This record gives sequence, structure tokens and C-alpha cells, in this order.
Amino acid sequence: MSTDPRPDDGAAGTAPCRRPDIARTLIGCVENAVPQWARIARSQITEHEIEMFRHVDHANAQLLGRVIRDHGWPGYRLVGEDGARAAWWIALHADSLLTVQNLALQLMHEAVRQGDASLPQWAHLTDRALTNAHKLQEFGTQYRQGASGLERQPVHAPDTLDQRRIAMGLVPGADALETLRRRLDAAPRYGALPGEPPADLSGTA
Repeated sequence: MSTDPRPDDGAAGTAPCRRPDIARTLIGCVENAVPQWARIARSQITEHEIEMFRHVDHANAQLLGRVIRDHGWPGYRLVGEDGARAAWWIALHADSLLTVQNLALQLMHEAVRQGDASLPQWAHLTDRALTNAHKLQEFGTQYRQGASGLERQPVHAPDTLDQRRIAMGLVPGADALETLRRRLDAAPRYGALPGEPPADLSGTA
């Protein structure tokens, strides 16, 4: 299941966070997962590795669940911009623990209202939760490999998709799809946060 390339974080300032220890833990989880996401996206992985990586994403989701239980959504004030981005990537990959993913979605929405989380990132997580519930996505951020290559997963009211995307701070859908295709065609980059973790594709993870 792919996601749009690197939405604007919309972070408010660069003030020190309250829990840099939690930020380091979340960022470390994502940095370790980036290579596996890149390989999954490009189908450069064995069935055994897919199962192993599922366990990694599940463990990360459990960790995020504990952070949420103790602190609420780990937003900018708690863990800084990079830590909040890492928490969001973990939530996106919490497909095996939907209670955590759905709670993250709920709490992140409130954090967005308080200026403590990214609206574009929340839009991505909304679409992820909808597709996991076998519903039409709202903002067209989730993709899959089809018979003719990368394609957007079904979306509600496609004629007004770009209007909804712009309202969320996302680029038009056609631009996002082309950028994602170029990313998947290029050699993967495994840089640490801040950076651009690769998308992953449904049906392979």
C-alpha cells in the first residue's frame, strides 16, 4: 500500500521537545524499517523476509501504542518534528494492529487542531485506515500495483479529489502519482530522519 511522497509536515517552529528520549526511540524504529519498506515497495524481498518484516512493523506498532497510552499522540511538543514524523510512519504501518492505528488517527486529529501535528500526514493516515477498513479513501494517498503498473486505490468522489487534497495541503493527485512512480523507479535512499522513508505497496506486506 503506497502513500504519497513526503507530505509537508506543517510543523510549527523548532522548539525543543519535552521527551527527546521517546523521539530517539521512534526515529530509530523508522530508520531501521526504511530499508525493508524500500525492498517491499520494489518487490525485492522473499516470502520469509516479508513475514519477518511484518513482525517488525507489529512490534513498532506495539511500541507506539504504549507511547500513546502514556502520553497521548506524540506530537511536536512531546517529541519534536522528526519524532512526530516517525510516529506517523509507524502508525501508517500499523496494519496488523488496527486498534493502535485507529486510536492514532483519532488522537492525531485532535493534535492537528491544536497545532501539534501535520494536517497532510493526518490525511494520509485517514486514507490508510479507510483502505484497511475496505472503504473508499478520501484524499487519494494510497496506491497499489495493478496490471499496468502503479495505480491509486479507489477513492470517494474522484471528480473533486484535488479540491480535497489541496485543502489538506497535498499536491494534485496526478503530480503525486508521477512523483511516486519516479521514486519507485529510482534507487532507494536509506537516509535517516529527517528524510523520505519509501512507500510500501499493498499485497506485498
